[in-house]
Amino acid sequence: MESFFDYKWTNYKNIGLVGDENEAIMAQLPVFYKIRIIRDFLFCEFLHKFKKTFDIPNYDCKNKHARYTWYNEEYYNFMFDMLTKLEPRMEEKNTVLFDENEEVNEVIFFDFGHYGVGFEINKKLKVAVVVNVPTVIGAYELTMYHRTEYVYKTLKTRCTGFFIRRRNWKALFALHPAIADEM
Repeated sequence: MESFFDYKWTNYKNIGLVGDENEAIMAQLPVFYKIRIIRDFLFCEFLHKFKKTFDIPNYDCKNKHARYTWYNEEYYNFMFDMLTKLEPRMEEKNTVLFDENEEVNEVIFFDFGHYGVGFEINKKLKVAVVVNVPTVIGAYELTMYHRTEYVYKTLKTRCTGFFIRRRNWKALFALHPAIADEM
């Protein structure tokens, strides 16, 4: 339990952004500096690992293969809101993340470790796929109101990364429908 809290407080990137005083300071900064703080300092490594996840096509643009960038106001607001809602996540080895037919209450972004996806037969887990990170778990199920179809379990290593709670994920998609529709 203590190692969990040590990990959480060591890796909580938004600690300097929460609270009335810090939020007031961030609100006064020009967008350029907010982008530099969030994208280039706090979440640089995370965004590099999940580059393909957040490479979203912009179908409203005239250019055929246009992508959203940080200088597009919709995308900037979406990314800022999403990144400021991320919380650290650490799961020890051999931990079941989601069981079959379980409701998903969070979207997990693992950037270290290995986990297995499989199914249970006669009370024994059969791992069908071993996933190397970085990867996202639960986004589809949470967005589309589906229960999990498989068992997700950490294997021989500890898995670390970030997660977003259900209410924050739903609020994010409600606030930014143009970006959410493209994901």
